[in-house]
Amino acid sequence: MAGKQVEQALTLLEGLNLPCFCRDGLQKAEEHIRLIREWNHAISLVSQGDLAFLPERHLVDALSLLAVIMQTSGEKRLLDIGSGAGYPAIPMKCFCPTLDVTLVERSRRKAGFLQRVISLLGLEGVTVLTGEFPAQPERLDAQWITARAVERPKKVYADVLQRLPQGSVFLCQLEGVPPVDSEMFHVEHVEDVWQSSGLRRGSLRLIRKK
Repeated sequence: MAGKQVEQALTLLEGLNLPCFCRDGLQKAEEHIRLIREWNHAISLVSQGDLAFLPERHLVDALSLLAVIMQTSGEKRLLDIGSGAGYPAIPMKCFCPTLDVTLVERSRRKAGFLQRVISLLGLEGVTVLTGEFPAQPERLDAQWITARAVERPKKVYADVLQRLPQGSVFLCQLEGVPPVDSEMFHVEHVEDVWQSSGLRRGSLRLIRKK
């Protein structure tokens, strides 16, 4: 299943020479894709237009975010808001088993799918919270936050910034949202090889509370 773009992404990650990267995660990431395609007709996990292009459109984008996280020191705790089919967090966990992951999904059916994926792939250190952000989680204590495919991006964006702990980073790929207060937040616009190679979906801003 791994095509040219997936191999390119894996080669970039291998080039970082970081101990937490596990190339064997590809088998689990491919099984994740198979499960999405098997269940999509019943749960509408992704759009029909995306279904045939999950490796190119979703997997490599997830790996581009993992590259950002892997190059930092300290604990690796990720909160993914509006997880849906499990992107980007599930493949990030597949390739970095030491990553601690919390998924927040308001749909009970999709949350049930995520639980099934976690069980079938044998992923440890993954928690699924059923509910809507910001009610879930009760306390935001992750170092990294993603919210890639949410229905109300402006609201989620505002809620994340309001609750973002000092030192934590919002990996923001949301479009059409207002700029942040430069006195309260540090913003880094990421322009890297992932971006220039078309391996990341849209732009990426790292928003850190000062």
